[in-house]
Amino acid sequence: MSLQVIGAGNGRTGTLTTKLALEQLGFGPCYHMLELMSEPERVGHWQDAFAGRPVDWPALFDGYRSTTDYPGFYFWSDLMQAFPDAKVVLTTRPAADWYESAKSTIYTAPPGPLEKLRILTRLPFSPYLRSMLPVFKIADRLFTDIFEGRFEDRDFAIAKYEEMNQAVIDGVPPERLLVYNVADGWGPLCEFLGVETPDGPMPHAHRRADFPDMIASIKAGSPPTHHRQRD
Repeated sequence: MSLQVIGAGNGRTGTLTTKLALEQLGFGPCYHMLELMSEPERVGHWQDAFAGRPVDWPALFDGYRSTTDYPGFYFWSDLMQAFPDAKVVLTTRPAADWYESAKSTIYTAPPGPLEKLRILTRLPFSPYLRSMLPVFKIADRLFTDIFEGRFEDRDFAIAKYEEMNQAVIDGVPPERLLVYNVADGWGPLCEFLGVETPDGPMPHAHRRADFPDMIASIKAGSPPTHHRQRD
């Protein structure tokens, strides 16, 4: 099994919806940040990637047919080289909408000082939380690196978001790329992947209002409920 679809869109652009859609279309399991939270033992590969060390991408994505969201989207160019037959889906949404959604969800997800203290008190009793410590570091670093510590500067963050999207558009051959808004439904995605359109609506997940409860559960030591879906 090898990656067939590479998600190159930033978080909060419908990446979990796209994951569920790809799995429904036969391109699953799909690797998503929730998979890393469910299988934190794979974090070593991501630590290598961020450190600029060689990464065994086939080993990291062993058993997966697609990927979306953090942290994979950050390495879309490396993944294109590692999986030359894979297609690339750039999920997008209007920049202002993306910023407001990201600001109220993923930007607030890393634990603050008091939350870190609470987590420390739970560590002796929670193997899962102990395994999640390097994952928290990866998530915090990724968001900080992308936006250079200036995410609260709305104009700067939006400019970086648009710059990243344009880099994908410029860097991926047109025949391998779909620029996709999940609001457009099944049609563009199914046509691009060459599969039949399913009956029924697109799946929808990770509404903004649901995000705080999910993150609080993870920080309390419970793995996310959305996890790897096997054939």
